[in-house]
Amino acid sequence: MMCNRLRDKFYIYCLVASAASVFVFSATCRRSQDFHQSELWKSRIFSKYVLKPIPKSVADIKVDELECSGIGHCYVMRFRIEKADLTLVLNSRMFQEFSSVAYKFGNLFWYKINYQERDPLKNPLGGETSNNLPLYTNQRQQQPPDWFKPNDWSKPKVYVVSEKYGRSRRYQTKVLIYNEKLEEAYFVEYL
Repeated sequence: MMCNRLRDKFYIYCLVASAASVFVFSATCRRSQDFHQSELWKSRIFSKYVLKPIPKSVADIKVDELECSGIGHCYVMRFRIEKADLTLVLNSRMFQEFSSVAYKFGNLFWYKINYQERDPLKNPLGGETSNNLPLYTNQRQQQPPDWFKPNDWSKPKVYVVSEKYGRSRRYQTKVLIYNEKLEEAYFVEYL
């Protein structure tokens, strides 16, 4: 009889603990979504993937986190930055400059165009596609935020670095698109 009471108390304890953990987990998830919109979270993402410490001219950071399958991640950012501070970002990695960038069908493409060898009839872009990143494609079923409009910029500067990620066979790609006139940048961190 004593054993049954102890067992019943144990079951009640497990039930209460389980209910409490569900409540805490759901509250944490709600805070987590709010946290992803906070300035602190945006600053942490910028510091981790773009540059730490954050340059003084950086302002109005916007971040979108794309859902990635597996262990990878993808962040799309937009922020204001002066040209002098942009140099700090470019010097932090071995960025390579490209001639052109386009956003089509949910993919971000960048090109290196050789204008001297350009044959407009055979190759209207004048270069080969260097690479592309799938961002807001049908597979992700995620819409770009209102502020993500890289095709609105006329002749932005484009810089890309792709480095091996640790000891794995995966690559970490960073794409920086800069509008000098507006002093604004897009930054894509893709693993």
